[in-house]
Amino acid sequence: MDLELEQETHDLEESHWWYRERRRMIAGVLERTALPAQARILDAGCGSGRNMELLARFGAPTGVEPAQQSVEMARARGVGPVVQGSLDARLPFGSDSFDLVVCLDVLEHIADDRAALGELRRVTAADGRLLVTVPAHRWLWGAHDDLSGHQRRYTRASLLSVAAAAGWRPLWVTGFNAALLGPIAVARAADRAIGRLRPARSDLGRTPRSLDRVLGTVLGTEARIIGSGRSLPFGVSIVVLLGAEPG
Repeated sequence: MDLELEQETHDLEESHWWYRERRRMIAGVLERTALPAQARILDAGCGSGRNMELLARFGAPTGVEPAQQSVEMARARGVGPVVQGSLDARLPFGSDSFDLVVCLDVLEHIADDRAALGELRRVTAADGRLLVTVPAHRWLWGAHDDLSGHQRRYTRASLLSVAAAAGWRPLWVTGFNAALLGPIAVARAADRAIGRLRPARSDLGRTPRSLDRVLGTVLGTEARIIGSGRSLPFGVSIVVLLGAEPG
């Protein structure tokens, strides 16, 4: 990931409408997911550890993260152990170590996503769950994807196919950020048309602060719909809850 974008992410993830409402959506999904008391939870690609604070509501979280700066920030939160490691390699955990794994907007960064999903399957208990979020639709590719170091964007079919090949079965899938799919598609198309005329920039700072409440309300409505168990047919992101196939 571009270092400036990494810092921008850390600066905005507490208050930015997208991060804030994504946490609301994740909480809604986990609240209706059967987990054991004090579930062992892995945040695979935990970044600064902000989501580990949310995951602590559902069990005992552990983080793994490749970037040293992010590892240090996550450890400073004191929520749970954080180790340096990457889904590009074998994770530093034993088999069947976790009841729940979350992999939130991480898989698209990994060159071999099938191997990464297989490694997540290895460290997940036989009756465990994996919650994945990824960006949707190749035709939405933009400067933010390039700056983020994305390898791909997914369709539901491509995500479920690679997950099945790695030993996972789909339990539930939805789109997310459906209401803004049209405006975002237009913005990405405009970027591609005039991209050479201005420097690349991420999506995080594109919306003015004056729209934060409106955009948060729109995305928050979707978060509540998803939290109630209903699925959205499309969106800028895909969210899938997976169960481990018997090994």
